[in-house]
Amino acid sequence: MSQRTLFEAETAGEDKITPEISNPTSTPISTEVSSTSVPENAIPDRPLSCDENTTSIQKINPPADANSKQSKPRILYCGYMKAPFAQQDKEYLSREYPVEGIDLSQMAATFRQVPAYLVKCFTDILPAVLRNDIIWIWFLDYPAVPFIVLAKLFGKKTVICHGGAELFPPNKFGYGFQNKRFRGDVSKWLARNADMNIVMSKAYGEIVLRAVPEIKVYVIPGCVDVSLYKPNYKRKEELAVTAYCDYNMSRELKGIPVFESAQKQSRIKMETLFQRPHREMIAAFLRAKVYCQLSYTEQFGMSLLEAMACGCVPVITNRGGMPEMVGNCGIIVQYGDVSETVHAISVAVHMDGERARKRAAEFTVEKKILHMKEVIRMVTCAGKRKRRE
Repeated sequence: MSQRTLFEAETAGEDKITPEISNPTSTPISTEVSSTSVPENAIPDRPLSCDENTTSIQKINPPADANSKQSKPRILYCGYMKAPFAQQDKEYLSREYPVEGIDLSQMAATFRQVPAYLVKCFTDILPAVLRNDIIWIWFLDYPAVPFIVLAKLFGKKTVICHGGAELFPPNKFGYGFQNKRFRGDVSKWLARNADMNIVMSKAYGEIVLRAVPEIKVYVIPGCVDVSLYKPNYKRKEELAVTAYCDYNMSRELKGIPVFESAQKQSRIKMETLFQRPHREMIAAFLRAKVYCQLSYTEQFGMSLLEAMACGCVPVITNRGGMPEMVGNCGIIVQYGDVSETVHAISVAVHMDGERARKRAAEFTVEKKILHMKEVIRMVTCAGKRKRRE
């Protein structure tokens, strides 16, 4: 039997939980998640781990802080820094560790940059790898290959973060790297050769383990500071909004056709926020009573989390990590069901948005940093054990 390890979040308010990771040879994993299978409070005060040889859950005590950053492992952080979540993770790590950053959006954003990037592998990336102890990478794509190779050559530990598309199974939309064999194989190789794989939801962690069963996966959900959002419920409108950006297949993937069809049938005002600046999106979330995320799949959903922080009642599909986020503070509909979506919105406008805000408040920056520190401790300890052996 292949080793399948998922490091999960603890259920708040309960003493223990039972892991729901199946044997690779058991029933196929679904990309849908039942709304009744996820506990209401799924974000931990401290992380849990699955013992590698059993299915037991063990509590992990947070590592004691060192006196200074100088005594902590040095981290080389690399990713496409144009992505807000990549920027945030670098900032969170920098609070606890000495961090050196490499922005791949400046070095390897297009294939035309490949020759120059190969040169930089020796002039910039190799010295950076040698200067640091742990390589933390965002996204499993071609530019990550040199970091994994160099880390293996020089005994450095690696942590790699999944964006969502890399190991998602082939589908009717052609979404994800697995629809292209070579790119898909590269993503699997990167996952297999990293010391730890980071995902943002248990649902996506199960998808990753189905694709590459022998790897270690740690769930670190996204986070939000709810104090930055101050909804005035008396001024909220009977308005449902959804949001998406302009990239290939985004309309279908984000369920925009379903939202537009529901808009024609609903008595509730509905608005699509297309490629709006972040400030405008937040302003719309603060006005609206309902936020719809009708996606085909979402690893987590940061816009959804921000909308909840703004007091929007979520209407989501039963796909990916969204039910884990929402718990029972919103309404879950079948993907692609227009009539069910119309009914859900008509109910959601009368629900309490403060419940959604309180749910969002459980996804704190402090908890995310605690998880990141635990991942660093785990890969560091694993390296020390290997050297002793």
